[in-house]
Amino acid sequence: MLVLSNLNLTRMFKKLLWSFLLMGISPLTFAQSTIEINPDKDNSIYSESSNSNGLGKLYSGQTCTDNSRRALLHFDIAGLIPGGVTVTDVTLTLNVDNSGVDASAEDYSIHAVTQDWGEGASSGTGTGAAAIAPDATWLDAMFGTEPWVTAGGDFNPVASATTVLTAVEGDYDWTGATMVSDVQSWLDDPSSNFGWILIGDEGSTCTARRFGSKDDGVAPILSITFTCGAPTAVCQNVNLYLGADGTATLDPEDLDGGSLLGCDGATTFESSIIDFNCDDIFTGDVGPSMVISAVYDGPLPGGFPKGVEVYVINDIEDLSIYGLGSANNGGGTDGEEFTFPAVSATAGQHIYVASVEVEFENWFGFAPDYTGVAMSINGDDAIELFMDGAVIDVFGDIDVDGTSEPWEYLDGWAYRISDSGPDGATFDIGNWTFSGINALDGESDNATAADPIPAGTYSKIPVGAIEVTLTVTNSEALSSTCTAGVTVLDSLAPVLACIGSGTFILDETGSLALEVADIDDGTTDGCGIDVLSLSTTEFSCADVGEQEVTLYATDIYGNIDSCTTTITIDGSETITIDGIATDPSCFGEEDGTIDITVSGGTPDYSFDWDNDGTGDFDDTEDLADLAGGAYEVTVEDANGCQSTALFELTEPEEIVITATVTNESCPGAMDGSIVIEEVTGGTAPYDIPADLTELMAGTYPVTVTDDNGCEVTADYEVGLDVTIDLTVSVDGFTLTAAETGATYQWVACPDYTPIDGATDQAYTATEVGSYAVIIAIDGGCSDTTDCIEVGFDNITEKAPLEWSIYPNPTYGVLNVQTNNVADNASIAVIDLRGQVVYKDFVVNTTKTIDLSHVETGVYFVQLTTGNTLMTKKVTISH
Repeated sequence: MLVLSNLNLTRMFKKLLWSFLLMGISPLTFAQSTIEINPDKDNSIYSESSNSNGLGKLYSGQTCTDNSRRALLHFDIAGLIPGGVTVTDVTLTLNVDNSGVDASAEDYSIHAVTQDWGEGASSGTGTGAAAIAPDATWLDAMFGTEPWVTAGGDFNPVASATTVLTAVEGDYDWTGATMVSDVQSWLDDPSSNFGWILIGDEGSTCTARRFGSKDDGVAPILSITFTCGAPTAVCQNVNLYLGADGTATLDPEDLDGGSLLGCDGATTFESSIIDFNCDDIFTGDVGPSMVISAVYDGPLPGGFPKGVEVYVINDIEDLSIYGLGSANNGGGTDGEEFTFPAVSATAGQHIYVASVEVEFENWFGFAPDYTGVAMSINGDDAIELFMDGAVIDVFGDIDVDGTSEPWEYLDGWAYRISDSGPDGATFDIGNWTFSGINALDGESDNATAADPIPAGTYSKIPVGAIEVTLTVTNSEALSSTCTAGVTVLDSLAPVLACIGSGTFILDETGSLALEVADIDDGTTDGCGIDVLSLSTTEFSCADVGEQEVTLYATDIYGNIDSCTTTITIDGSETITIDGIATDPSCFGEEDGTIDITVSGGTPDYSFDWDNDGTGDFDDTEDLADLAGGAYEVTVEDANGCQSTALFELTEPEEIVITATVTNESCPGAMDGSIVIEEVTGGTAPYDIPADLTELMAGTYPVTVTDDNGCEVTADYEVGLDVTIDLTVSVDGFTLTAAETGATYQWVACPDYTPIDGATDQAYTATEVGSYAVIIAIDGGCSDTTDCIEVGFDNITEKAPLEWSIYPNPTYGVLNVQTNNVADNASIAVIDLRGQVVYKDFVVNTTKTIDLSHVETGVYFVQLTTGNTLMTKKVTISH
């Protein structure tokens, strides 16, 4: 990308081309050309009033009431004709459309105006209209703000041209060598162009004329003939900034500092060098970057303006290292009397330091940059320029009064020759040009002075700049050259590239040394990287987690930039945690253990297990009595480094027994079964009991043990497919079975001896005794009720003694539980045939009976206490 500074270009040929297009005129193609232009402003002023006529017609001459009229005309010469041409002929044509009653043959002259004037929106007839600022009037160049020095306008008393006007209406021309001179000077110095004033015969009344204006009637026409000359190349120094790739291409036109093009707009610019790269950057010491370029002693009252112009050769970051001092009347140095402020200055800048501001601005038309009493210099005083307190340039001899010396500038100026200096502490008069003394006497400002101070014209190729020749060529193939300085600069910082993220692991000592290459992801610079550095390179356990790291890059010309990334510092490898985990032995057991071994880091260690809360670091190193699950431990060493390990304890799966149960078909059939189909969970192989068969209805436990000794017991219920209601009601000596529609056989207890003929649902006992009934239903199923006592006045089935037997069914061991112990209590077990297979006394509330020796089947358990007999049925299964 090309970036230029100090551009102050004048593209007059572009304005001319645009004006031609507006007027329907083709761009010039010949060495000699003529253009016709209309005024850009015109006005009339009236001696008897403050009226004006900005938008009306023009009037000049003497009225019948002996009042004067004068017309003002201005043409934008420099805006329509390129610089560098030679004006050869000028003709002004005005159209008269009305004349006074006594008009005959009178002289009408045009004079060059010496002060700017205005045109407002006023519009009137012969007497004009009330002035509207900035209208010109008889007393004011600009109504209300700028008076004429002389009433009626300020102008050169010598006429530029005179024409005799008759009483005939029509076009009249003014021409002559002075008009050519006027237009040429206005073209060369546009600031001096204030136009002409038209003055008629003011000695005779009733001779005034009315003319067309640019706004009303036939507009005035200024015809200018000129010849093309060779262009005058004017260069300016530029700064050229390299792009990201370290190269830049110069546009030759950027070196143009306001060249006078000579004729038309078909101008080309060529430079001797256009391509630049990093090798063109100057890296040496530029030395002093300021030089005295002018001293002046003005002619205004008090000898103002007084001061100096200094020129900035190279960019100055801090202007306060420079200062000025005046050596008055040969009295030697007074040291640094004026110090510039701490601001920056740009190469090519002209800086003005004056003694006072007002008269400086009156003379130059712009304010000085700084003022100071040290610049109250006369034409015989020398000037010193200081840098860091040492003299780096001087004008004049500080030990010599300058009066009558060749370098005296009383009421005049001295200006340094471009590209010369600074001269150190020794004055070199050969580097200066002089106006001579009293050259400015009688002048009111620099713009109109016959020998003006050439302010702002000094230039010098910056130190370290590359000299480039600019060739300016116009359409006539006429060329001119000048030399400019191109200072090649690299102001682009490196293009930074940081990694997006990254994890870096502390070593076993808890340390990490980060390197640039760890963060840099391809930083580049067009001219080369000088230094790459990191904001932080050393990390420890205290930095574990996310950290921001900044990468700084400085190129070889001092441009700096940075990028920041977030990295993760991992301390997990600083401390090594090894461990042995022992799983729980069985499902649901809590006998697992974790034994860890810690190495690395710096002892002593502290431990924090997550099974009792975290963050306390008050746990033991190892854990025991653990159920299955995940256990995480954080170990912290004496330096605060931490490491974490996760241990997983897996308990065996629960042992599940899958079995098929077959119910007992009939009470006492003993054909029920429990067949184990499958065992899952735990650890195979399993210790599985044999299938249970020939079972009566009841609950049977099944126990399986796996290879680890884990045991599980499942209870299976063998049901009864057919049930018989064994309820018997007693009414005196009559017993009635609840089951209906069955076959009945009543028996006498305890031997279960059948009673002949007792086969009905009800039986009436003939004597006191104990009785039961065998009930058979369709399908062949039968069952026997408990023995029931009848005929005993004091015996009841619901005696106060309460008792129970368990388990039922039993595999051989039977427990008898009573609520108390009665005297002479006995227990007997009787089979279905009435045979007593066991009998003993009951002396405790719990009695355990071993029946493992009896056969599988249904038995009756009888409890006898005194006059009470109670019976329960039990099933024995082996």
